[in-house]
Amino acid sequence: MNPKYTMVVDDIRNQILRGRWKPRHRLPTRDEMIERYSTSRATIQKAMDELLRSGFIFANGKSGTFVSELPPNLSSIGIIFPSCGSDSPSWDSLWEGLVSQKRIFEERFSRIFVFYYLESDNHSCPELKRLYEDAYGGKLSGVIMPFPPGEGLLSRLKGLSIPLVAITREDEHEGLNTVWVDYESFFIESLRFLKSKGCDSVGLLVNDKLPMDYIDKFQLSAAEVGIAIPLNWIQGCGIDRFAQPWISRQVRLMVCGKTRPDGLVIANENIIDAAIAGLQQESLMPGRDIFVAVHTNFPNRSPKAYDMRRIGFDISSIMETCLNTLSKSSTEKRILNGIMVPVIAEI
Repeated sequence: MNPKYTMVVDDIRNQILRGRWKPRHRLPTRDEMIERYSTSRATIQKAMDELLRSGFIFANGKSGTFVSELPPNLSSIGIIFPSCGSDSPSWDSLWEGLVSQKRIFEERFSRIFVFYYLESDNHSCPELKRLYEDAYGGKLSGVIMPFPPGEGLLSRLKGLSIPLVAITREDEHEGLNTVWVDYESFFIESLRFLKSKGCDSVGLLVNDKLPMDYIDKFQLSAAEVGIAIPLNWIQGCGIDRFAQPWISRQVRLMVCGKTRPDGLVIANENIIDAAIAGLQQESLMPGRDIFVAVHTNFPNRSPKAYDMRRIGFDISSIMETCLNTLSKSSTEKRILNGIMVPVIAEI
């Protein structure tokens, strides 16, 4: 790489990153740059082409060249997925919602979202290398992790000098902003719906990684409204594709006895199909033989094939909360935890 070309790119980019050249600031003319950097017109043009490609500047004909209205260091957000993509067994429905609505979110929030699919968090992962290059090159203003990250990944990300936010209830990670969803209200709304249908005994199917105190609060809330929750009707399960056949079996075991629940809460969108399959295998129809409340990430484009109450969280609200957290953390130079996304129910 041409040393002069590199020097010009780095200098102009640093002027933008440090706020010395703000959005819509007019850059020096080509002749002024040739004199300023003591280099050739070809080198200056090569530097301009690179800055144009990366979104830091834009050309406006004879009026000149300007800093972009939303340069990457102010507008580009990295979103990390701990998976190689939608073909991965561990792919989450929330992540699918984020990917499918990328253009909608970019227009609504005036941001550019850059996806990184990390098959691993070690230094040899190509996507992790790309993330480092973009962060150190000033091409990102923050990073969103729509999952609870492990210490291995965090230890590699904390040196990026850009704000990080994760969708997780855990807030003990130093230097990590966190956003979470109001699962406690999800359970209360689910019980309220089932009680309105006359249910007095309810089963619960949850992601086995959900903190146990939620289960305790669910049982207390159920007792307060007169709903029985036998312990064998509370089942935790994995949410990846390999777990799906076992989820159906768990549901069948829950409902095949002499007594069975007249209501069911499915507390993770990823396990709905397998759970419904288990009910069907026992000849139970949701809305007719058993009332069902299901966790949902809205907007849910899947047809409502059964009479079920969908309760959950708006993906757009989750994204907005993450962006606001990144912005506030960057402005106030502090870490923010415990910001909650409210529950909503399908009308």
